[in-house]
Amino acid sequence: MLLVLAVAMIAVLALIAILAVGRVGSLEAPTTSIRELSEGEPMFATALRGYRMDQVDSTVAKLQRQVQEQALVIEALSGPAQPTDTDPRSEIPT
Repeated sequence: MLLVLAVAMIAVLALIAILAVGRVGSLEAPTTSIRELSEGEPMFATALRGYRMDQVDSTVAKLQRQVQEQALVIEALSGPAQPTDTDPRSEIPT
């Protein structure tokens, strides 16, 4: 009786594992859509082990481009750096 119960438990665990990796049927398939950054915080679809890396990579790349573009705009608007008359290190008492 104990052997039958052990075999049944192993069969159930094997079936769950097979469903989880998608061999027979599937559990919930991950979505590939992601909200645009203009709508607020990005939402990533979850995969078997965390977030979908392709979505995370594309979002990080998009954020890097936005930061670089904003840095160029800030640099253009602020103009060249103005030289100062005094060296701030010379005001520190020794």
